[in-house]
Amino acid sequence: MRIKATFDLKVDYRGSLVKMKSDCHILGLTQEVRKQLGKSFGDEVSVSLIEDMEERRVEIADDIASVFNENPDAKSLFDKMSYTHRKEYIRWIEEAKKPETREKRKIKMIEMILEGKKGI
Repeated sequence: MRIKATFDLKVDYRGSLVKMKSDCHILGLTQEVRKQLGKSFGDEVSVSLIEDMEERRVEIADDIASVFNENPDAKSLFDKMSYTHRKEYIRWIEEAKKPETREKRKIKMIEMILEGKKGI
């Protein structure tokens, strides 16, 4: 189930509730959110949830879009992936600190998608 959450009335998050071999759903707290809250494992966090009905889109930078334009088969496979897998690929490229690393990751992403890998 896709949700929008607010943690401690200050950090917004879009994600999903998941079932992990249990009768209830679980909402994980990402490292990024914990850092923004100044929280660690075992700390209490206030959470408000609503169902997320908005379409999820992954913003693709122009340089990444041009790589997809050169590889329409990879783009087609990418478009069929879940939001989470698409987001992981794009985030992986955008987190590169050096331009050379970003270029290598774009090439690697295309290779991985064409090999059928759903995510990083």
